[in-house]
Amino acid sequence: MSPLVLLGIGALAGFVVLVILFILALVLGEAPESADDPADRVDDEAIEAAFHAHGVRFG
Repeated sequence: MSPLVLLGIGALAGFVVLVILFILALVLGEAPESADDPADRVDDEAIEAAFHAHGVRFG
């Protein structure tokens, strides 16, 4: 077989492995614990206040 054909097959196999890992991460993964942490909201409020203090406006 030509080296380019082997390279293409290897690249395709690598892509398939990445897709399978991505699907497994979606199925088996869970949201980080900090997503529901009330202390995280306090950090978000402090960050927004700092942005507003420096003239950054969203929306």
